[in-house]
This record gives sequence, structure tokens and C-alpha cells, in this order.
Amino acid sequence: MRRRAIAASSWLMTSGAFILLFGLGLDGLLHARNPQLAATEGLFTLANPGHVFLFAGIAISTVGALLFLVGQAAGGWGRAALLAAPIALLVALAGSAGLIAARGESTLSGSHRHEHAGVLAGGHAHGADALVAATEAERLAAADLVARTRSGSARFADFHVAQQEGYRQVTRYPFGDGTYGPAHFVAERYVSDGQLLDPEHPESLMYARLPDGRMAFLGVMFLAPKGKGPTPGGPITSWHSHDNLCIGADGVVPKRAGRCPAGTAAVTNEMMHLWLFDHPDGPFGHELNAPALAVAARQIRDGQVPLSSGTASETQLAAPRRGALGERIRALLGR
Repeated sequence: MRRRAIAASSWLMTSGAFILLFGLGLDGLLHARNPQLAATEGLFTLANPGHVFLFAGIAISTVGALLFLVGQAAGGWGRAALLAAPIALLVALAGSAGLIAARGESTLSGSHRHEHAGVLAGGHAHGADALVAATEAERLAAADLVARTRSGSARFADFHVAQQEGYRQVTRYPFGDGTYGPAHFVAERYVSDGQLLDPEHPESLMYARLPDGRMAFLGVMFLAPKGKGPTPGGPITSWHSHDNLCIGADGVVPKRAGRCPAGTAAVTNEMMHLWLFDHPDGPFGHELNAPALAVAARQIRDGQVPLSSGTASETQLAAPRRGALGERIRALLGR
């Protein structure tokens, strides 16, 4: 019995080490493909499959170590007494780590969980603070803007309607070598019409192109000259800007060494997103970060986000179906 326990412990510790290292490698890959993860998750965020493998490897190695100590302790009373303290300490450390992990996961996931009741989902990354600062009239005005935008932009669920109205892609798809993922589409006719915060004619639309070529309508983005954007919802409907971006014939590109590349000009407008899916930071969230991409991917799969066909020249063969783990990785990468 003792020999079997010691032999089994060596296999458990070895396999645990391999699983742990695989988890570290997978976590590194996910962070390399999606740098925003570093700002949106912690060590105990188990929505990251890399962390799951990492903790599984630690748990298996810990069980192996315990089994080894128990096997050694089976050699006699004196050996058992000598190893009782290390065994108790290892069990206590394992239990404490589990409690910390559970508490950390709950805290981190809670920080991205809001009640979605109209505009009470919040306004941006600091939506709770904005709600506290907003008056009742401002909350009602923000909710009204959400409702009017949902109604006024409903026709854009059909991507071809957006194309017919002059919306053109200005940011490249970030995944699959530029073949799919979220991107902005801007209509110059609405940028220059002098109308601000027009729910029926937003300056920009946000679509996510799927690997099979279909287009998912995620929301709109209003543009305004800096300092000119209306804020009917007070702090909830705040505007933001990007001083590191330039725009030219090929769309939006980042500045290089603090300057715009030749043939482009700095983006001078400020912007306000209004998301039509359940963005974790609320309908006015400032960015499509990793948690938001994961929610959008899930709602697309569940049929809660409107889909339409892309153009014939863009459509690709559907990607093969992946398992649950693959879907979680795709969600984290925004795929």
C-alpha cells in the first residue's frame, strides 16, 4: 500500500506540473492575443481557461504531495508523528488558497456585474459613480436616449441597409489576419450634417463580423466636435476622445512616435458609444473590452444580437464548430 501511494504520488505531481505549465503557456497566449485582458481580469479570474489549467495543475500536484507524505508516514508511528505537521500545513494552505481563489473570483466577477434595468445598467467604466451623481431627470433622459436609439437604428440590423446609407469601414477587423471581429463603420453624410446625438442617423455603427461572414449589429457611436457633445443624461452620457488616433483614406490608424502618418490627420472628434447588447459597463460603456466581447459573443450565439449577411466578396466558409473550452477561448479573444 505504501509503495503504491508513493508511486501514484510521483505520477500526480508530474502530471500536475505539466498541466500547470500548460496553463501558464495558454494564459500567456491569451494575453498576447488580447492585451486588454491584463486590465480586465485578475489571477483568480476563472473565466480564463489558462487560469483553470493553472489551478488544476496546482491542485493535482498538491494531492500528489499529500499522497507522498501519507505514504511516507505509513512507515511507522515515529515517521507518522514527524510528518503530521507538514501534512496539516499542506492541507491548511490548500484550503486557504481555495477560499482566496473563490473570494477573488467572486469579487472580480462582481465588479463587472450590474443590474440591467433600462439605463440603470450604468454609463461607462465608472457607471455606478455616474448613476449616483446623476439626477432623476438625467437618468430618465439617458433611458429615453437608449430607447430612441434602439428604435431609430433598428434598420441597421441589416448590414446592407447601412451600406446603402453610406457607412464605410474605418477600423480593421482585429482577428483572423483582419478578416473578422468588431469594427467601426462611419457615414460621412451624417458626420457633416450638423446634427448631434441623432438616434436615427448616428455618425458611426459598430458591427462584429463573424468567421462565416455574417455581421452582428452591436451598437452605434455618436461623434461631436470636442466640448460640443450634448449630455442629456448628465454624467451617464459622458463623451470621450482618443488623442492617439489618426484618420486617412485607409481608415483609422494609431499615431507613430506621437505623430500622424503621412496622408492622415488627428482624430479631433469626441465620441459616445451606445451599445445595443448587454455591455457589462452599461449601454454607454466607453470601450469594447474583454468582458464586453465575451458577453457579445455569448449573446450572438444565443440569438440575442441581430445578424445579417455580409457582402458576397467578404463571405468566407464557416469556421468548424469548437468545444466549450474553445468557445471560452474564442470569447476571451473576441472571436
